[in-house]
Amino acid sequence: ATKAIKQNRNWSKGYFRAGRAALEMEYYQEALDMFEKGLEKEPSNKDLQVWAKKARDIRNQQKQDKLVKKHTTDYSKFDALTQQEQDEEDEEEAANDPNRIILGDKYYSSSKMEQRQLKAMLGYKEPPPPPFEPKFDTDMIYRHD
Repeated sequence: ATKAIKQNRNWSKGYFRAGRAALEMEYYQEALDMFEKGLEKEPSNKDLQVWAKKARDIRNQQKQDKLVKKHTTDYSKFDALTQQEQDEEDEEEAANDPNRIILGDKYYSSSKMEQRQLKAMLGYKEPPPPPFEPKFDTDMIYRHD
């Protein structure tokens, strides 16, 4: 393509070929420049007009993509760090939980009923609760003065 341009600078087909080659190599601005130089030589060439528009559109899209990429942040590199912090918080919470049961390496938070059932399955005998003793004077309940 460059050889054709050097031999005859007024031949638009050389610029067309150079523009297509630059476009294939993803040199969009250079391709657009070649197509426009070809249009200067032969303004009525439909192929040059179509390919100049394609090169312009691709170049503009590439510029837009660069701007979007520049203004976006990839937070995936922080995922491992946030997961580690979450695991540490979970371990600390588990260590401070009064209702915790550790089965192997798994932490399990249980209700009082589940704790009693687990102890019963393991054969642990729990002493009966103390009898109910009211904290008020029972004679005052039915007293009518």
